[in-house]
Amino acid sequence: MRVGRLLLAAAFAVVLSAGCASGSGGSSASASPQPAPTNPDLGAVLENFYQQIEDEHWSFAYAMLSARYRARLGQGAFVDRYRDIADLNVTVLQDTGRVVQVTLDGHRAGDPAKHVGGVEWVRLAWDGQEWTIDDIRRARARSRESGR
Repeated sequence: MRVGRLLLAAAFAVVLSAGCASGSGGSSASASPQPAPTNPDLGAVLENFYQQIEDEHWSFAYAMLSARYRARLGQGAFVDRYRDIADLNVTVLQDTGRVVQVTLDGHRAGDPAKHVGGVEWVRLAWDGQEWTIDDIRRARARSRESGR
C-alpha cells in the first residue's frame, strides 16, 4: 500500500510541476477550458487530497485547492487544520452534486489514546481542466479518550 501511495504522490508531483512549468513560461498558450464532466467520481479526487494530507505532502494538498479558496485560507492555516490528526481514515459519501460529505477519523498526533474526527462538507469546482477543492466546512470536531 505504501508503494501505491508513493507512486500516487510521485505522479501528482509530475502533473503539478508540469502545470507550474507551463504557467511560468513565456508562452501564454494553455489548453482551452473544457466543460465539467457529467457524473464525475469526486471521491477519487478527495481520496487523493486526503492521502496527501495523511502523508504530510502539504504543498501538494494545498495546490489542490481552488485559487479562490487559497485566497481565503493561507497554507499555514490549512496545515494547522489537519496537522494534529494521525492515522487518518476518510469515508467519502458522494451524492449527485458537487458537495461531498467526508467523515474523518483518527487520533491526535502523539497521543493515540485521544480520538479525533468529524464531518467535513467539501465543495468542488471545475476549473476548465480539473476538479479543485473550492471550500471545506467542518460540521463539528470530536475529540475523546479511547474507550469512553
